[in-house]
Amino acid sequence: MNNMLVCRDLRCGYQGAQVLHGIDLKVTPGEVLMILGANGAGKTTLLRAISGMLPLAGEVEFEKRRITNMSTQALVRMGVAHVPQGRGTFHQFTTHENLLLGAASLRGSLRDGIPARLDQIFELFPRLADRQHQQASTMSGGEQQMLAIARALMSRPKLLLLDEPSLGLAPQVTAEVFQTLRSLKEDSQISMLVVEQNAHLSMAIADRAAVLESGRIVLEGTPADISNNPALRDAYLGGTLT
Repeated sequence: MNNMLVCRDLRCGYQGAQVLHGIDLKVTPGEVLMILGANGAGKTTLLRAISGMLPLAGEVEFEKRRITNMSTQALVRMGVAHVPQGRGTFHQFTTHENLLLGAASLRGSLRDGIPARLDQIFELFPRLADRQHQQASTMSGGEQQMLAIARALMSRPKLLLLDEPSLGLAPQVTAEVFQTLRSLKEDSQISMLVVEQNAHLSMAIADRAAVLESGRIVLEGTPADISNNPALRDAYLGGTLT
């Protein structure tokens, strides 16, 4: 099977301090890869580097095309969408306006399909349909997270990068967000690279997981592999994976 995303010897850092030390990973079409790791392991840096937000050394390929250090805007047009930590919605705009901004990269006939895409988004996120004329700043944290994901989906991505989608959310809202991600995986076959501290929910939708420690991937495997490793289970899952 062809790979959707390939990273080879990816190295990256901030102001001369190296954070990532030779990352090798791949994501296949329709696959969900979960990145596990303690705070400071380099998880957010990894997503920022792939999405063009940080300069990097090494090689990154998307659908066999080299995208190393390509701009974020160019990557969005190619089919890579990033939902950053902290949601990043445009608070001064309404839900509807945020979604239209998410579709700004679409060209040609794809722009003609924006109304239909909005209908699909509102079917996937019914709560956003009820809030489409509401200013984003007045919405709950869970609704803003749904909006951030929905806005990314408006660009019709093939690969979705998600950085801590449950951060700051109540357990019930977190479960709702991950149920939506599960539906997205099953219905659209979109590939996802997910950084998430709620390992139980993430592993339930993941096909594979990679453990990042001090900027290096130290283990890759299926959720069952991680669950059956006592040290990793205790460190990241707090017990048996269910």
